[in-house]
Amino acid sequence: MSTYGLGFNISNMGGNIFVNFAIGGVLDAGVSLFNGFIVNRLSRKYFYLICSTFGACACLLTFIPIVLDAPIWCVVILSLIGKASLVAAYPLLYTYTAELFPTTHRGIGVGSCSMMARIGGLISPYIADLGLHTSGKMAAVLPQLVFGACAIGGAVLVLLLPDTKGRELPETIDDIRNPLQKHTESKPSKNGAVSA
Repeated sequence: MSTYGLGFNISNMGGNIFVNFAIGGVLDAGVSLFNGFIVNRLSRKYFYLICSTFGACACLLTFIPIVLDAPIWCVVILSLIGKASLVAAYPLLYTYTAELFPTTHRGIGVGSCSMMARIGGLISPYIADLGLHTSGKMAAVLPQLVFGACAIGGAVLVLLLPDTKGRELPETIDDIRNPLQKHTESKPSKNGAVSA
């Protein structure tokens, strides 16, 4: 929701919409290239956590320039940094989600999670327009605050999930219930035979 919503919100941030869009596109392309090089070197869980938390904090901090009556470009920069960080985290969701489900349920698991994500995608344009339907000083950054709060919530919830770096993917539901059992059952003995 936050990734799509911040993309929809570019026209509501203030400043020149075309410049905002161009800078956002360059930032998104840059972090996507960076993501391709670094994603397999780090833990997907913690890389997602760092990117999502950084992006959420940038979005949540957009209220400071409003309170201090700073120029609008301060809000735009914080919003674009938040958007770029969340764009870096977004592709990891599909890879990490697939690694959490066992082979026997991977398709339905990823499909179900993707369906739930589409609900956030459906809601995001309405949240991006919250500033247009409210008045007051904070109306301009209300969407960024909602998107930042949701992103920080997702980052905190990912802490409950196991890390998949360097681990064999689960093949059955029993592999998830007893992750150590699979590892000990397939461990070779001293004479080279696999122990049962």
